[in-house]
Amino acid sequence: MSEHIDYVSTMDLHLKNWDAEFAALSAQADSIGAEARAAYAERVTSLRENRDVAQRHYEAIRMADDTARAELQMEMDVALVGMRAAMHSASAVLRK
Repeated sequence: MSEHIDYVSTMDLHLKNWDAEFAALSAQADSIGAEARAAYAERVTSLRENRDVAQRHYEAIRMADDTARAELQMEMDVALVGMRAAMHSASAVLRK
């Protein structure tokens, strides 16, 4: 398997895992109070925005030629860091 295919497969798995984690967090949000729910809603907005950015990078990487791939992979890695931070922030609200 090529390095590109490995990377794309790994990123696809990351996105699916984030989607599952987000679904689990959303289920937990049903049981929190109104104040915490408002704070959580702000975090969810950030999380969705980061997820959308990551999805766009993922799609671009899948179609990229060798010349563009390295830069796109760096952008994807940055997007994943943003998703991780947003997920951590959203889950912190639920733990309070």
